[in-house]
Amino acid sequence: MKEDEWLTWNHTPRLMLGQRGVRNRRKRQLVAAAGCRLVWDRFRNPAAIALIDALERYTDDRVADHIWNETRARVEAEITADQDAVQRAERPGLDGTLQAVAAAAHDDAVAGVDRAVDWLESTVRQSSRGWREQQAALAVFRRQVSDIIREIFGNPFRPWKVVPDFLGGGLVQPDGATVRLTTTARELARGIAHDQAFDRLPILADALEEAGVTDIALLAHCRSGGPHARGCWAVDLVLGKV
Repeated sequence: MKEDEWLTWNHTPRLMLGQRGVRNRRKRQLVAAAGCRLVWDRFRNPAAIALIDALERYTDDRVADHIWNETRARVEAEITADQDAVQRAERPGLDGTLQAVAAAAHDDAVAGVDRAVDWLESTVRQSSRGWREQQAALAVFRRQVSDIIREIFGNPFRPWKVVPDFLGGGLVQPDGATVRLTTTARELARGIAHDQAFDRLPILADALEEAGVTDIALLAHCRSGGPHARGCWAVDLVLGKV
């Protein structure tokens, strides 16, 4: 995949997820979680919703390992029980949303997000009537997932580098220029991440510009209407989560 394709791709998300530079475990799990939220209205199992909420908090280090493992074990047991109930009733197999959640929470995030997207696509197909409606719904879903992948991973063809604090701290832009981040920019990014307050992104853009950031893509992203999601590449970049 070339850069222009990455920036405009709206088809099979798997091709984007196979791109070099799109292997960060945390970000892949956030893509899977955000994908699940796209079909939130089709979730009928409260346990599945609880697991996605816990997964997102866990990826942001807001849930301890042992709490996450306990939550996942409890929820997976409930999902299994739900699956058994479906099979006993001789109804169609377990809802794809539950399979997607289980895949999203899997330890192997590289394979997990691929499986999650596949299961979510199956859910979209099953909820559509007729071939035309099915294809239209899939096209919308794939475009949304592609946007989420770009939102969380940014542009792997224009990588940034984080300068460790012990070397002075800051960022190295794709053009090679080094920027020293201000306390204001860091605090703004931290607040946006904690509160999921993406309406503050334009303020972050101003702070980054004042700090010396000249990268048009980063500033434009912060000033755009989104879509924005947990794991936003711009916020993560300022926080050093790359």
